[in-house]
Amino acid sequence: MAAIVFSQLKPQPEGNVTVAEMEDVGNTPALTQLAAAATEIHWVQYDNTRNAAITFLKIWDVAAAPAVGTDAPDAFVFPCPPSEAGYCKISRGVDLVITNGVYVAALTSNDDSATTPPSGQFNCKIGHDST
Repeated sequence: MAAIVFSQLKPQPEGNVTVAEMEDVGNTPALTQLAAAATEIHWVQYDNTRNAAITFLKIWDVAAAPAVGTDAPDAFVFPCPPSEAGYCKISRGVDLVITNGVYVAALTSNDDSATTPPSGQFNCKIGHDST
């Protein structure tokens, strides 16, 4: 199994929404903590232009780091099309509510046992705030 690299997202305030960035995940399955407590995710912006394959941004609602490749993401999985950049807005009132804390990872398969990171650079920003 590949080594998992832990890193903190860099939150940046934007109005009432905090913007957290995960940069250059290429070749390393970075499991990143987004929030250590309850939060709501409002949008996800991604850049998968340097990958010829789909990248899956997996989101866990957990208080402690999940085991990538073992623990199924229980909050959401965003499929990011190959060679594209995009934005997914989650409507108010339908926000992705997280109760424990948020961890995210970018992987090349939607399978729960996936541990392979994208081969090229993958960047994303996630807009969230406290519940």
